[in-house]
Amino acid sequence: MRNGFVDVTIAPEAGGVVTSMAYLRAMTFPFIADRGAQVAGTGILFVPTFVSGTREIDISLLTMSAEEAEVDGEQVVRMTIPVPELGPGVTFQRTVLMRLEESGIRIRDLLANHGSNARDLRVRLGGRSLLRAEPWRMALRCWFGDEFGRVAQFAPLHAGTRVSYQVRGRQLFWRVIGQYGTGFLYQVQMPQATGIIQHAIGSEDGCPAQLCWWMSDEMTLLPGGRVLLESAVLIDEGGREGNDAATLASGDRLIVTADLRAAGMPGDKLIGFGTVVSAEPRRVRMRVSQCCLAAGQIPQAMQVLEEREVTLTPGKGEFVPFDTVAERRGILRVGVTVLDERNRPLGSASADAVIDGSKATGAVAEVWRRYRMRMPEHVFRGTWTEIGAQLAGKGKLRPLRQDDPRSASRMAFYRQHFPYYAEMLEGAAGVGIVPEPAPGDLTAAMLCPSGCMDVFFNGPDGPINAFSKERSGTGLDGLEYVKVLPSSGFRFHTFMNYGVNSEGLSVTGATLNADAATEALGERMATEWQAAGGEVAPCPTWMLLATCRNVEEAIAFFENPAAPVSKTGNVLLVDRSGEAARIETAGLLHQVHRYREVERFLVAGNYAHRDDKGRFDVGERWGWAANTMLREEFLWRTVGHRKNNISLRDVFWLMETHAPGGMCQHIYDNPGLLYSSFHLIAVTRTGELWVSHGPPCTAQYVCYTLNDEE
Repeated sequence: MRNGFVDVTIAPEAGGVVTSMAYLRAMTFPFIADRGAQVAGTGILFVPTFVSGTREIDISLLTMSAEEAEVDGEQVVRMTIPVPELGPGVTFQRTVLMRLEESGIRIRDLLANHGSNARDLRVRLGGRSLLRAEPWRMALRCWFGDEFGRVAQFAPLHAGTRVSYQVRGRQLFWRVIGQYGTGFLYQVQMPQATGIIQHAIGSEDGCPAQLCWWMSDEMTLLPGGRVLLESAVLIDEGGREGNDAATLASGDRLIVTADLRAAGMPGDKLIGFGTVVSAEPRRVRMRVSQCCLAAGQIPQAMQVLEEREVTLTPGKGEFVPFDTVAERRGILRVGVTVLDERNRPLGSASADAVIDGSKATGAVAEVWRRYRMRMPEHVFRGTWTEIGAQLAGKGKLRPLRQDDPRSASRMAFYRQHFPYYAEMLEGAAGVGIVPEPAPGDLTAAMLCPSGCMDVFFNGPDGPINAFSKERSGTGLDGLEYVKVLPSSGFRFHTFMNYGVNSEGLSVTGATLNADAATEALGERMATEWQAAGGEVAPCPTWMLLATCRNVEEAIAFFENPAAPVSKTGNVLLVDRSGEAARIETAGLLHQVHRYREVERFLVAGNYAHRDDKGRFDVGERWGWAANTMLREEFLWRTVGHRKNNISLRDVFWLMETHAPGGMCQHIYDNPGLLYSSFHLIAVTRTGELWVSHGPPCTAQYVCYTLNDEE
């Protein structure tokens, strides 16, 4: 079955089960076209199951006769088969329906007990789905439950586990989201209000298979009686799970999500989002409201903040940002309600934020602690010699080894070409015993081997360099803020070695992820250069920010014939005048791409761009590359129509998005399996550095300036 939105394969020879589902309008491009793009699910899905006594009938093992028809633009496939194993005269009929403008299917399963020899039939009705493991799958998220609650399971986390949920209502759901945000919502209404739903994760390597199984309690089907089991499937690119279990379990095939920054102070403007996705085209109103749940007080009625008309395309998630202001201490609850043309609620969701949790206890206190968390902060000031001594005292800089025969010539070289660095080394040498270097050692690589993304924005607040720091784990080790106030050269400040200087030049970076041949060539060039007595730029971030005014000077710094930068990574440069460039560097092999307004957003992410010599092809971390490409596509779809008119406020809410391709990531919502450990926003016009000391949805942004007294 196929229409302009979805493609669904049904197998009458296997009991009428669904074997594959695809959302045809999902984000796709050549790099992911053969890696699951548009695929919502494959396997043996939505299998009807009947149990009578100890006998279980698996319909997927039976071949059904099928009839196909089209009625008023609706595709209909009807399949029928006798089930004598349950009793004489027992038949099963499955009807699958798909409308012309519908992102999904509806299923009607009819079990009939008729015929001259029919007798009372004691039976339990259920369903089973096996979501097949796919070799290209990197991430998968699953939720299941009824209208009173939900349980989340993630793959590949907890492989081999099985979780059961005792059903309290009649409406069940199973929500699955793949690595690109494409997935499905399966909803079924049981014939009675008790039963069980179970979810299991396979134990194979990679992203294992998923099994969702449900079964009602036993019921009696009298002779001549029948029971109708109705279910529905939304196939979508919504990318979200939905906050409200009742909406997820309802028959409307609608998902509503409310998203809100975790905490704030009274008077703060908090960023929030509402997301809605529907199986059918609809014009709805999204109502945003709020109330304050003050400790020890009766909750106030929800106050409407705003309403917006939203046109829903089948299967597409509509993403609506909004602002709200916290009025006083307590819990700020924001609700998102979706209403139809007659003002009837179709679905709702809510999210909470802790407002001034300084006196809170328990879970609320933990949310507040994460929000207020600050990583180490250091200020170094004075002459470069004094700064070198300060760094050495903290274990971040070591002098040249005196037993190295090249120390004297290297020091002479630094005095000529990098005098600030030479003075720093002299200051470090005067400290005496120098501790072992800390994780923030200045001799460490400028470009950390992790998945990040850097974006150049421009607009009313001037050029902005927005940096999203991702890791493959949730650790926050090594994160720190550093401000350098030298008596000569330019002032600058960084967070984890990326930042902006007093001239408005900003530098950030990411993993290059180039092909092995390119990286090997660049590293070999660096080795041969140094073996022949050549020098490379020392402490490149600091020296670049201390000496370069703009992008052109920074590029010249990288390509300095006397001492080029030798690193492997991706670099984004942005300056106050609006110039920007991406430098892809493998050892001494550099590829410079200057920003041009006719292009899309300029991004430095987790993949290289192939040059005309066949170098800088994408490397082996295809999940990281796909993740960056998805984020680029999300930016273009979201704000591409005003690419050169992005304000600082716009950047803040873009950096907090959790939609498919969103900038705030939590390991299992992206194909790179990456976690946003902090975000940095460098405002080149003012030299401000806005830093979230943790994921931006849970940690506050701190604004750092280059003022001497701060």
